[in-house]
Amino acid sequence: MNLLSGLFTKGISVIFEFIGNFSVQDMCNGYFDEPEVPQELIDLHRN
Repeated sequence: MNLLSGLFTKGISVIFEFIGNFSVQDMCNGYFDEPEVPQELIDLHRN
C-alpha cells in the first residue's frame, strides 16, 4: 500500500513539475522584446 501511494505521489509530482517548467517559458518574448512607448506618454513624463 505504501508503494502504491508513493507511486501516486510521484506521478502527481511529475505532472505538476512539467506544468511548472512549461509555464516558466514565456511564449510572448519574441514578440514583445522591445515594446515601443507612444510619444504622448513620453511627453507626459517630461512635463
